[in-house]
Amino acid sequence: MDKRKISIFFGTETGNAQELAEKSAEILNSKNHETRVSNLEDTSPSDLGDTEFALFFVSTWGEGDPPLDAEDFFESLKNHDSNLNNLRYGIMGLGDSSYAIFNGFARDLDNELGKLGAIRLVDRVEADLDFENDFVEFIEKMTDVFKND
Repeated sequence: MDKRKISIFFGTETGNAQELAEKSAEILNSKNHETRVSNLEDTSPSDLGDTEFALFFVSTWGEGDPPLDAEDFFESLKNHDSNLNNLRYGIMGLGDSSYAIFNGFARDLDNELGKLGAIRLVDRVEADLDFENDFVEFIEKMTDVFKND
């Protein structure tokens, strides 16, 4: 298995997405991959230009909005004019199905990345409040992809 350099990004309001990002890094590091975990607050869309593999763990806030720490990144991404066809990614969204717009930010982020030419490696996961099983399935799929890619 080749060692992959995987960037793991999170946008969170309550800390759950950060926790999952850090847990995924531990799992991928144990599989001999090299990971870097970053808050979207500290990330620019231009940072993705040199990224080959990425995971995004993002929550949705309010009525389909990005969490506060991801707002600037997302606004910049919507105005980004370089293609990202080098980027292969997976997204896990955290939401609350009692809201009208469930996992809206994960969907919007996925759509914007696709418009810029990035390639989704596995289906987007849209988790509800009880997200642990969804996380296990998602990280297992991503681990398989990175092993076989």
